[in-house]
Amino acid sequence: MASQFRNRAILIPSLLALISIAHSQKPQSDAASVIRGTWVIRSIYRTQNIEGPSPAEQKQLIGSKIVYSDRSLESCGQWVPIASIDEHSVDSDDFLASTRVRFSEVEIDARTVTEVVLNNRQAGTCFKAFPLPGQDVYLKSKDEILIDFEGVFYRAVRKK
Repeated sequence: MASQFRNRAILIPSLLALISIAHSQKPQSDAASVIRGTWVIRSIYRTQNIEGPSPAEQKQLIGSKIVYSDRSLESCGQWVPIASIDEHSVDSDDFLASTRVRFSEVEIDARTVTEVVLNNRQAGTCFKAFPLPGQDVYLKSKDEILIDFEGVFYRAVRKK
């Protein structure tokens, strides 16, 4: 009888700990799985809504790598943990309203595009004034993403 009580006294807290751990881990979103890997920024889309970095800073990002793992983002020479992932389906009207850019300006041919926002767009520091590029991306295909970096839109392709 005493051994049964002792086993239950050990088993119940252990089960509660496992349940707690399972609930605290966020499930990996489909979109986060799609962006996992190394991407290279290839070009800038010329839009009317360029706001943030200077033209010289914008050009510095061409050819740079962005690396997504399950738990981190590496960009602009920095590494930051991924604390949050938000995924949204965006249609052309919503995209225009939030970015003042048309789908056609960034070569999106679909009716909707999936937006993935990491860390509420707030982690790291690039060019001493901006959060890291790669925290707000749109999935164009499995090998191409659109990066929104402070109003500048970049085309990035998967490194093979």
